[in-house]
Amino acid sequence: MAKKSLIARLRDKQKKIKESGQGYPYFLIPEGVTRMRPVWCGEDQDWSLEVVFFYLGKEMGGFISPATFGEKCAFHRMHKKLSDSKDEDEREYAKNKLRPGRKFAVGVYRYKDAEGTEVDEQSGVKCAILAPSVVDKMLDLYLDADNGDFTDPIKGYDLKFKRTGKGKNDTEYNVVKGKNTKASKKFRGPYNIEELVRKILPTYEQTKEMLEKYMNLAPDDEAESSTKKKKPIKKKVKKSKDL
Repeated sequence: MAKKSLIARLRDKQKKIKESGQGYPYFLIPEGVTRMRPVWCGEDQDWSLEVVFFYLGKEMGGFISPATFGEKCAFHRMHKKLSDSKDEDEREYAKNKLRPGRKFAVGVYRYKDAEGTEVDEQSGVKCAILAPSVVDKMLDLYLDADNGDFTDPIKGYDLKFKRTGKGKNDTEYNVVKGKNTKASKKFRGPYNIEELVRKILPTYEQTKEMLEKYMNLAPDDEAESSTKKKKPIKKKVKKSKDL
């Protein structure tokens, strides 16, 4: 088998970094197995927080909206404005391109491998952005008397997140309990999940900048196949004074 060129190897490396979420200020679960340890948030404190999440495609990634805390967000406002529009194109755009997602943020640190031989100390503790179905599986483990509190820094355990599929309709997740072990000394907490989320929360001005960029990007394959173009909507974004 011929050895890959340096350029090919670097491209593979870049793809792996993007898929693992290292380019984002949070963790995503890539295809395959990812081992992570939810961090302790103190006595009687919830370890997860429901958030409003906007996914902007592969080029821009996604972000937790300030609307999570009832604060101003340009995407949230534009979604409402276009959803209430009398123009069918604008309503469709709001539905297909600007609809906020329901996610959960969980404070975790992760391992460099699925076997848990080395903690990814460079990334440290970040929010993992998880679908409700994944958090539901975590709750099954947490509330099971035989498994218990995985966040406990002394008696807790790691979780293996298994993802199969790449698309929106074929992706499935499973969460598997690891052995009970002590958490990494560097990351025993306690942490506050709201503080972790607020660390990566964009300002209102930043959401406005992202919105303008997002709505002026070249259309993707899905948009190109549509018979209705979005240019009139993009123009209205620039002129809108109520964002």
